[in-house]
Amino acid sequence: MGRKRLYFYTIITGASGFLFAVIWLRMFWQYAGKTSLVSAAFLAAYMLGAAAGSFIFGRIAQRRKKHFFLFVVTQFGLGASVILITYYFNSFQDRKST
Repeated sequence: MGRKRLYFYTIITGASGFLFAVIWLRMFWQYAGKTSLVSAAFLAAYMLGAAAGSFIFGRIAQRRKKHFFLFVVTQFGLGASVILITYYFNSFQDRKST
């Protein structure tokens, strides 16, 4: 697989990750209120997760030869986290409405 193709996939998944962050922030605003403190806390947590993931998977990628396989596994993990986090926020909305 060519580098250009891998860069394309990386940009697409990064953009979708950012899109989900915006969706989660809007869901979080419904639960915690729409304040700058809530937004800053959410942004800090998102950036901390991105930095920690980059650090951990960067070290793992240095030791592996199959980078595309690691990329695919990481994307499946991110997809699972999207489902879990969305379910988690929806469970808060269900509790709030009752």
